[in-house]
Parts: sequence; structure tokens; C-alpha cells
Amino acid sequence: MKIIQNFIIRITRSTHNLNLYCLIFIICFSFKPAQVNSFEVHGLEFPPYIMVKENGETHGIVVDMVRKLAVRLDQPVRFKISNWARAYRIVTQHESDALIPAMKTVERLEYLHYPETPLLYLNFYLISHKGNRYKFNGNFKELADYKVGRLRDAKVAPSFDKALSDGLFTVEQRNSTKMLVKAALLKRLDFIALDWRVSRWEELSQSQHQQLIAIEPALGKVPVYLAFSNIRYTVEDVSRINKHLSKMHNEHILEHLDVKYFGQNKK
Repeated sequence: MKIIQNFIIRITRSTHNLNLYCLIFIICFSFKPAQVNSFEVHGLEFPPYIMVKENGETHGIVVDMVRKLAVRLDQPVRFKISNWARAYRIVTQHESDALIPAMKTVERLEYLHYPETPLLYLNFYLISHKGNRYKFNGNFKELADYKVGRLRDAKVAPSFDKALSDGLFTVEQRNSTKMLVKAALLKRLDFIALDWRVSRWEELSQSQHQQLIAIEPALGKVPVYLAFSNIRYTVEDVSRINKHLSKMHNEHILEHLDVKYFGQNKK
């Protein structure tokens, strides 16, 4: 009888140990290391801020800013560059994480969270060939005597747009920044109203170097944001992102990128 009891005890212990080993095996091999959440950013081409090389690589000033932000967040970032309508639809329907370049409007706040700190500012100036000695004093009536160019149907700055709407001067419109800058280089236009980085990039792309100047004072500044889906990102998430953006500006990251792309950080 004792022999039978001892046999049963050994079998029970063996079964218990086997079950324990199986449990440990399942736990070990079903465990996966925690994955760092990446985020996806949609946008459109907007040289020199957002560009796509022939090999599909995304680059540009805004792209570099977002990449540097992603490093600080310890989150890999993926860029999907197409057109504005598609990018805006995908992010505002919460099928993706973030949108560039985003301007803040009341309507968009229904779908998007914006950090307090923008990625950067577009700086709009009257830009002319460097032989032009005109001194702009903010009086838009004086522009009535000159040929002024603007990108077709584009907003420039509130004061400029209002003066144009009030009929204080007229503009000649071009369909692309390339055509606009070319007209200024060829002196077919006395002034073009454009962001200085866009103007400088197009000038360099046309194998020109500092033939155009930005005339002080600036027409206005437009903040450009990295905006997030307000379903996929919480207010707390965006507040944390804003702290990193603020530090980046304090560390003059944008000025370093100006040097990278233009060889200098001033217009």
C-alpha cells in the first residue's frame, strides 16, 4: 500500500512541476519588449520647409524641427507628404497623428490640438532686387506707384491684405513662388510679398545668390504649428510636447537650421 502511495505522490509532484515549467515557458516566450510609440505626420511639399527628395526621403526646415522634437520625445516619427486636402482630411478625421504646416484657426480647433509654441514663424517682407533703394515706412499708398507681386490668392499679412482689399495698391499674381521670384530677379516686378526663407530658397534654386533683399520693416509674422489630432492626443500630451518645443527655441535650434540651409541665419 505504501508503495502505491509513494508512486502517486511522485506522479503528482511531477505533474505539478511540469505545469509550472509550462507556465514559465508560456510567459517567457509570449512576452514582447515594450514598443516605443511612433507618431505619423502628414503634410504637403512647401520648400524649403517641407521637401521630398527623388529617393522619397523627406527633409526641410520644418521636417528637421519635427525630427529633433521626436528625438526629445523618444518617439520615432514617420512623414507622409501628399497634398493639403488629403493631409488635412486624414488628420482631422483622426486617421493619423499630426499635421504640418498648420496655421491656427477657430474652425480647426474642433479637430486639432495646438501647442502654445509654434514650430517657427513665416516672416513676410516686401522683397526686391538689391539695387532698389526704396525705404518702406508702412504707408501702403506708396506702393500704388510700383509693380507688386503676390502668390495667387495667397494671404500675406493682415495690414497688407487689408490695404490691398481697400484698393490702396494693386498686385500682379503668379501661380508659383518660382515664377514670383524669377519675376523679381528679372526686375519685371519691383517688389514681391513673400516669406524671406521661401524667397531665399527659390533664389538659390535658380542659381542666384543674394540678388534679392528683404525690405524692413516686415509686413508680418505668421506662426506655423505642428498640430495634433485631438482624439489621438490629449491636452496633457500636447502640453508635454510644448515644453520641448519651448526648450528648442531657447536653444536656437531654428537659427542653426537657417545656417544649415542658407549658410546664414539672417535674411
